[in-house]
Amino acid sequence: MRYHVSNYGGHHIMLPTKLADIFSTTLEADRVPETGGIIQTGTSGKVNKLGLALDWDSATAAWAAAEKLDAIWLHRLPNGSLAYPEHLTVILHHAAFDRRFGLAANPTLNQELGAATYHMLSDRPGLSIVRLALPILQTELAEALRNRFGGIERTYGYGTRLTILALADSMHSELLHAAASGGAEIYISGQWRPNAEPAAEELGLSIITIGHGPIERRGLQDLAALIKPELHNVTLTVKE
Repeated sequence: MRYHVSNYGGHHIMLPTKLADIFSTTLEADRVPETGGIIQTGTSGKVNKLGLALDWDSATAAWAAAEKLDAIWLHRLPNGSLAYPEHLTVILHHAAFDRRFGLAANPTLNQELGAATYHMLSDRPGLSIVRLALPILQTELAEALRNRFGGIERTYGYGTRLTILALADSMHSELLHAAASGGAEIYISGQWRPNAEPAAEELGLSIITIGHGPIERRGLQDLAALIKPELHNVTLTVKE
Protein backbone atom coordinates (compact mmCIF):
# COMPACT_ATOMS: atom_id res chain seq x y z
CA MET A 1 0.00 0.00 0.00
CA ARG A 2 1.31 3.45 -0.93
CA TYR A 3 0.94 6.19 1.64
CA HIS A 4 0.45 9.86 0.90
CA VAL A 5 1.16 12.86 3.06
CA SER A 6 -0.68 16.13 3.46
CA ASN A 7 0.20 18.86 1.02
CA TYR A 8 0.26 22.46 2.21
CA GLY A 9 1.43 25.17 -0.16
CA GLY A 10 2.88 22.59 -2.55
CA HIS A 11 5.07 20.96 0.13
CA HIS A 12 4.58 17.43 1.36
CA ILE A 13 4.16 17.20 5.13
CA MET A 14 4.26 13.91 7.01
CA LEU A 15 1.88 13.98 9.94
CA PRO A 16 2.52 11.86 13.07
CA THR A 17 -0.78 9.98 12.65
CA LYS A 18 0.12 8.99 9.07
CA LEU A 19 3.59 7.91 10.18
CA ALA A 20 2.03 5.75 12.90
CA ASP A 21 -0.24 4.16 10.27
CA ILE A 22 2.78 3.30 8.13
CA PHE A 23 4.45 1.50 11.02
CA SER A 24 1.25 -0.29 12.05
CA THR A 25 0.64 -1.58 8.52
CA THR A 26 4.26 -2.58 7.90
CA LEU A 27 4.47 -4.42 11.22
CA GLU A 28 0.98 -5.96 10.85
CA ALA A 29 0.22 -4.67 14.34
CA ASP A 30 -3.39 -5.81 14.12
CA ARG A 31 -2.23 -9.43 14.33
CA VAL A 32 -0.96 -9.22 17.90
CA PRO A 33 -2.11 -7.62 21.16
CA GLU A 34 -0.24 -4.35 20.89
CA THR A 35 -0.27 -1.39 23.24
CA GLY A 36 1.97 0.72 21.04
CA GLY A 37 1.31 3.40 18.49
CA ILE A 38 1.85 7.07 19.23
CA ILE A 39 3.19 7.58 22.74
CA GLN A 40 3.72 11.31 22.29
CA THR A 41 2.94 13.78 19.52
CA GLY A 42 5.68 16.35 19.12
CA THR A 43 4.92 20.03 19.46
CA SER A 44 5.71 20.75 15.80
CA GLY A 45 2.90 18.45 14.66
CA LYS A 46 4.87 17.20 11.66
CA VAL A 47 7.79 14.89 10.83
CA ASN A 48 10.87 15.85 8.85
CA LYS A 49 13.57 13.69 10.46
CA LEU A 50 12.78 10.21 11.75
CA GLY A 51 15.01 7.87 13.74
CA LEU A 52 14.69 4.18 14.59
CA ALA A 53 16.09 2.78 17.84
CA LEU A 54 15.48 -0.23 20.05
CA ASP A 55 15.58 1.56 23.41
CA TRP A 56 15.17 5.03 24.87
CA ASP A 57 18.08 5.75 27.19
CA SER A 58 20.59 8.53 27.70
CA ALA A 59 22.65 7.42 24.68
CA THR A 60 19.56 7.38 22.45
CA ALA A 61 18.47 10.78 23.78
CA ALA A 62 21.90 12.23 22.94
CA TRP A 63 21.79 10.62 19.48
CA ALA A 64 18.30 11.99 18.79
CA ALA A 65 19.45 15.47 19.77
CA ALA A 66 22.59 15.27 17.63
CA GLU A 67 20.56 14.07 14.63
CA LYS A 68 17.96 16.81 15.26
CA LEU A 69 15.15 14.26 15.09
CA ASP A 70 11.55 15.35 15.43
CA ALA A 71 10.22 11.76 15.50
CA ILE A 72 11.52 8.43 16.74
CA TRP A 73 10.26 4.84 16.56
CA LEU A 74 11.15 2.65 19.54
CA HIS A 75 10.90 -1.06 20.31
CA ARG A 76 10.85 -0.64 24.11
CA LEU A 77 9.76 1.96 26.61
CA PRO A 78 12.46 3.29 28.95
CA ASN A 79 13.03 1.47 32.22
CA GLY A 80 13.83 4.64 34.09
CA SER A 81 12.30 8.10 34.27
CA LEU A 82 14.16 9.65 31.32
CA ALA A 83 11.66 12.00 29.67
CA TYR A 84 11.13 12.57 25.96
CA PRO A 85 11.76 16.10 24.65
CA GLU A 86 8.48 17.91 24.01
CA HIS A 87 9.23 18.47 20.32
CA LEU A 88 9.70 14.74 19.67
CA THR A 89 6.97 12.49 18.26
CA VAL A 90 7.43 9.02 19.81
CA ILE A 91 5.98 5.84 18.26
CA LEU A 92 6.32 2.43 19.89
CA HIS A 93 5.71 -1.17 18.77
CA HIS A 94 6.97 -4.09 20.82
CA ALA A 95 5.00 -7.28 20.17
CA ALA A 96 4.42 -6.50 16.49
CA PHE A 97 8.15 -5.93 15.87
CA ASP A 98 9.06 -9.17 17.66
CA ARG A 99 6.56 -11.08 15.57
CA ARG A 100 7.46 -9.56 12.18
CA PHE A 101 11.23 -9.63 12.60
CA GLY A 102 11.64 -12.65 14.83
CA LEU A 103 12.27 -16.02 13.22
CA ALA A 104 8.95 -17.86 13.04
CA ALA A 105 6.97 -15.33 10.99
CA ASN A 106 9.72 -13.61 9.02
CA PRO A 107 9.05 -13.90 5.26
CA THR A 108 12.33 -12.20 4.37
CA LEU A 109 14.28 -14.85 6.27
CA ASN A 110 12.30 -17.66 4.63
CA GLN A 111 13.10 -16.26 1.21
CA GLU A 112 16.79 -15.94 1.97
CA LEU A 113 16.94 -19.51 3.25
CA GLY A 114 15.39 -20.80 0.03
CA ALA A 115 12.08 -22.01 1.46
CA ALA A 116 9.93 -24.06 -0.89
CA THR A 117 7.06 -24.35 1.60
CA TYR A 118 6.37 -22.71 4.95
CA HIS A 119 3.63 -22.97 7.52
CA MET A 120 3.04 -21.68 11.02
CA LEU A 121 1.78 -24.20 13.56
CA SER A 122 -1.59 -22.74 14.54
CA ASP A 123 -1.58 -24.36 17.97
CA ARG A 124 2.02 -23.31 18.66
CA PRO A 125 2.42 -19.57 18.11
CA GLY A 126 6.01 -18.63 17.47
CA LEU A 127 6.91 -21.84 15.62
CA SER A 128 6.99 -22.49 11.89
CA ILE A 129 8.12 -25.43 9.78
CA VAL A 130 10.06 -24.65 6.61
CA ARG A 131 10.87 -27.10 3.84
CA LEU A 132 13.81 -25.97 1.72
CA ALA A 133 13.86 -26.22 -2.05
CA LEU A 134 17.37 -27.69 -1.82
CA PRO A 135 19.06 -29.46 1.11
CA ILE A 136 21.79 -27.65 3.01
CA LEU A 137 24.58 -28.73 5.34
CA GLN A 138 24.35 -27.52 8.93
CA THR A 139 27.70 -25.76 8.55
CA GLU A 140 26.40 -23.93 5.46
CA LEU A 141 23.16 -23.03 7.21
CA ALA A 142 25.06 -21.67 10.20
CA GLU A 143 27.23 -19.57 7.91
CA ALA A 144 24.19 -18.15 6.10
CA LEU A 145 22.62 -17.17 9.42
CA ARG A 146 25.91 -15.75 10.66
CA ASN A 147 26.17 -13.56 7.57
CA ARG A 148 22.58 -12.34 7.88
CA PHE A 149 22.57 -11.55 11.58
CA GLY A 150 26.20 -10.61 12.08
CA GLY A 151 26.92 -13.65 14.25
CA ILE A 152 25.31 -16.67 15.88
CA GLU A 153 25.31 -17.78 19.48
CA ARG A 154 25.71 -21.55 19.31
CA THR A 155 25.36 -24.64 17.15
CA TYR A 156 24.46 -28.06 18.52
CA GLY A 157 24.56 -31.33 16.60
CA TYR A 158 25.97 -32.08 13.19
CA GLY A 159 22.99 -32.44 10.87
CA THR A 160 23.87 -33.03 7.25
CA ARG A 161 21.75 -32.40 4.15
CA LEU A 162 19.03 -30.66 6.10
CA THR A 163 15.72 -30.09 4.34
CA ILE A 164 13.12 -29.36 7.03
CA LEU A 165 13.81 -26.53 9.48
CA ALA A 166 11.93 -25.32 12.54
CA LEU A 167 12.08 -21.56 13.06
CA ALA A 168 11.12 -20.64 16.60
CA ASP A 169 10.87 -17.41 18.58
CA SER A 170 11.83 -19.19 21.82
CA MET A 171 13.44 -22.43 22.94
CA HIS A 172 11.71 -24.81 25.33
CA SER A 173 10.83 -28.47 25.53
CA GLU A 174 7.23 -28.21 24.30
CA LEU A 175 8.24 -26.35 21.15
CA LEU A 176 11.09 -28.79 20.51
CA HIS A 177 8.64 -31.68 20.64
CA ALA A 178 6.21 -29.84 18.35
CA ALA A 179 9.03 -29.16 15.89
CA ALA A 180 10.06 -32.81 15.87
CA SER A 181 6.43 -33.86 15.34
CA GLY A 182 6.37 -31.53 12.34
CA GLY A 183 9.31 -33.35 10.80
CA ALA A 184 11.99 -30.78 11.58
CA GLU A 185 15.61 -31.90 11.47
CA ILE A 186 17.03 -28.73 13.01
CA TYR A 187 15.64 -26.12 15.41
CA ILE A 188 16.66 -22.48 14.87
CA SER A 189 15.90 -20.05 17.67
CA GLY A 190 17.04 -16.88 19.38
CA GLN A 191 18.58 -17.59 22.75
CA TRP A 192 20.08 -20.84 23.98
CA ARG A 193 18.25 -22.45 26.91
CA PRO A 194 20.36 -25.14 28.62
CA ASN A 195 17.33 -26.78 30.20
CA ALA A 196 16.01 -27.60 26.70
CA GLU A 197 19.13 -29.50 25.65
CA PRO A 198 18.00 -32.90 27.05
CA ALA A 199 14.85 -32.71 24.92
CA ALA A 200 16.88 -31.87 21.82
CA GLU A 201 19.17 -34.84 22.49
CA GLU A 202 16.21 -37.15 23.07
CA LEU A 203 14.54 -36.03 19.83
CA GLY A 204 17.71 -36.06 17.74
CA LEU A 205 17.30 -32.41 16.78
CA SER A 206 20.21 -30.22 15.82
CA ILE A 207 19.99 -26.64 17.08
CA ILE A 208 21.29 -23.24 16.01
CA THR A 209 20.71 -20.24 18.27
CA ILE A 210 21.39 -16.75 16.98
CA GLY A 211 21.07 -14.61 20.11
CA HIS A 212 18.49 -12.02 21.05
CA GLY A 213 20.57 -8.95 20.24
CA PRO A 214 21.56 -9.88 16.66
CA ILE A 215 17.95 -10.68 15.75
CA GLU A 216 16.71 -7.31 17.02
CA ARG A 217 19.50 -5.31 15.39
CA ARG A 218 18.91 -6.96 12.03
CA GLY A 219 15.18 -6.42 12.45
CA LEU A 220 15.76 -2.70 12.90
CA GLN A 221 17.65 -2.57 9.59
CA ASP A 222 14.94 -4.58 7.83
CA LEU A 223 12.23 -2.29 9.23
CA ALA A 224 14.10 0.75 7.90
CA ALA A 225 14.30 -0.82 4.43
CA LEU A 226 10.57 -1.58 4.40
CA ILE A 227 9.32 1.84 5.49
CA LYS A 228 11.80 4.01 3.60
CA PRO A 229 9.82 3.98 0.30
CA GLU A 230 6.78 5.30 2.20
CA LEU A 231 8.57 8.29 3.71
CA HIS A 232 8.05 11.19 1.31
CA ASN A 233 10.58 13.95 2.04
CA VAL A 234 11.34 12.48 5.47
CA THR A 235 14.98 11.82 6.35
CA LEU A 236 15.46 8.40 7.99
CA THR A 237 18.33 7.34 10.25
CA VAL A 238 18.91 4.19 12.32
CA LYS A 239 20.75 4.05 15.62
CA GLU A 240 23.57 1.51 15.50
